[in-house]
Amino acid sequence: MPFKIPVANLKLEYLDASDTVVANATSRIQITATLGPGQPTPAGSPPYPLREFGLFGQLNGQPQMIDYVRHPVIQKDGSVTLERKIRLVF
Repeated sequence: MPFKIPVANLKLEYLDASDTVVANATSRIQITATLGPGQPTPAGSPPYPLREFGLFGQLNGQPQMIDYVRHPVIQKDGSVTLERKIRLVF
């Protein structure tokens, strides 16, 4: 079952060529999603297996997948925080 993080809960930052966060818009963007305690399952529940994550947006009003990452399974316990970062360069 997919777990979605609302756009308002994502952190968007601009990066320079050295991947340092800067205040002005650049062609390098870092998007950070944080799964905090109780996400996607409450503390005390069995761990939730995470195998992939993706970034979705809209182009001309149509949903589009922007980036997608598959990785070895991470068993996320409801009491810990997991942070995922995606960097886009264009």
